[in-house]
Amino acid sequence: KRIKTIKGRNYGNNEVIDVVIMVKSTLGIKEAHDIATLMERILIRDYGVYDVHVHVEPN
Repeated sequence: KRIKTIKGRNYGNNEVIDVVIMVKSTLGIKEAHDIATLMERILIRDYGVYDVHVHVEPN
């Protein structure tokens, strides 16, 4: 549904991002996890982020 918080930091010359996303409370655990994994892959692949941690909260 939306991004609740996003924080970035440097790890040497690399970027690390922590994101909290809000998802529909009706989603199952697997669906919510799949969304988080997809976000992590896109940020790493398309934006060159070194590491991403996406946390999911129901809304």
